[in-house]
Amino acid sequence: MVNPMDLTGKKILVTGAASGIGSETAAQLSRLGATVVMLDISEEGLSRTMAMLEGEGHSQYVCNLKDVEGVEPLMKKIAAEQGIFHGIAHCAGIAPMRPFNMTKYENVLEVMQVNFFSFVEIVRCLTKKNFAEGGSIVAMSSIASIHGKQTKLAYSASKAAMDSAIRCMICDLAKKKIRINSLMPSWVNTRMYQIYVDRYPDTTELRDVREKQYMGVSEPIEVANTIAFLLSDATKTITGTSILMDGGISQG
Repeated sequence: MVNPMDLTGKKILVTGAASGIGSETAAQLSRLGATVVMLDISEEGLSRTMAMLEGEGHSQYVCNLKDVEGVEPLMKKIAAEQGIFHGIAHCAGIAPMRPFNMTKYENVLEVMQVNFFSFVEIVRCLTKKNFAEGGSIVAMSSIASIHGKQTKLAYSASKAAMDSAIRCMICDLAKKKIRINSLMPSWVNTRMYQIYVDRYPDTTELRDVREKQYMGVSEPIEVANTIAFLLSDATKTITGTSILMDGGISQG
């Protein structure tokens, strides 16, 4: 049987791999044959994910992506130790909620550092010399990139910046036949979602999800499968695209 999503022989960097979508993605990529290199701030979480991986040769690095200046030396270290990469799944991110009148420069800066600036640095550094021709990059964006909500100014801005940057990156990365895309989910059934539901069970946002997210809340494995699809050789001409995974809520 032919598996168009076979990732055997591919080395893929997964950021935010200690929990949620990143953890599920790392595990699923390993099941599809990839060698996974994981990044996250939580060593304990990375160890939990490592125990989920199938196959051998996987590795993990603890880092704080808020330290944007530290990304380049880290990428040089990883490249020296790991060799050529075939893909990146950028799942790292933070999503603090803060009212607009309490949102100061330092609050926006922190979110941009983790969600956007570090992403640009990782892609810039790895694709210089340490990325295979024909490789693929997938970034976790969000429906928040195009649908604003109260308390989410910094988060929405960081995801919109990512989507816009990708449409510029394709021009340079195409020279090496490297594809780059993003995913824009609405709510995904992660621990973060469950905490939000427990804490704010009757918000307008959750009522909208229940009424207008027609296909329901996405599961992490659905997102992981879509990332795997975009990383695989099944999609050699999809680039510069932001794929909605919102259960139809953007049409409601």
